[in-house]
Amino acid sequence: MAPAKPLEGKDAMKLGRYRFGDAETPAELAAAMALRDAAFGAGQRDGFDAASRHSIVRESDGGRVVAALRYSLHADGPGLLRGYAAQFYDLAGLAGQPGKFLEIGRLCLSPEGGGDGEVLRLIWAGLTRIVDEGGVRVLLGCASFPARDLGALRASLALAARHLGPCAFAPRARSGRVAVLSDEPVKGEDQAEGLRRMPPLLRFYLTMGGWVGPDLVADPALGSVLLFTALETGAVPPARARALRLLAGAGARNAQV
Repeated sequence: MAPAKPLEGKDAMKLGRYRFGDAETPAELAAAMALRDAAFGAGQRDGFDAASRHSIVRESDGGRVVAALRYSLHADGPGLLRGYAAQFYDLAGLAGQPGKFLEIGRLCLSPEGGGDGEVLRLIWAGLTRIVDEGGVRVLLGCASFPARDLGALRASLALAARHLGPCAFAPRARSGRVAVLSDEPVKGEDQAEGLRRMPPLLRFYLTMGGWVGPDLVADPALGSVLLFTALETGAVPPARARALRLLAGAGARNAQV
């Protein structure tokens, strides 16, 4: 597992009143971890943190961190099999595919500012730069659902089930399976609520043409239920890809002004 090229200093990106880049100082990393503690609980730190880069979105004025995530670039299939998701899912089929993999995790948003649409747009633009510069073919991660809220998230899970991955390499659970996705009907206000409550990482994957695995798996350390998600970069609709690249370029220019 190897970190991707860092987005720091002049390589950081800016959109509106926010700035996206890798955590550069101990204080910025501590702020990212504090946000994660608030989102997932103090027991969510693990050995993958040291092998990952940690990105943050912070306010340009004042520097308050409003979003954080970690990411690692796997140069090949064997590297993918040593990543976080491989603990829970059999990724042998996916790892047999050619190309590089970018694994994203622990995405969390601050209740005070993280819901701003510009924050998520900036994150995806930053990830687009990382993908392009790293020659990434597949983005992947585990969307996290609070275990206690699975009943209330029925509509979100049913919407996700409409995007099951290719049988040839969609990963199945190694153990700890909680449930198998069910593509039940979702209508009207239930569909809108399901989209609203869907984890932002999962919603992004699916709107870009991504897919999910069929199994929900428990992560006891995180206190959550996981759903494997993946996005093949070649499957992103061309118009969306162009828009993200334009935003990435504009953000990079703004950051260097």
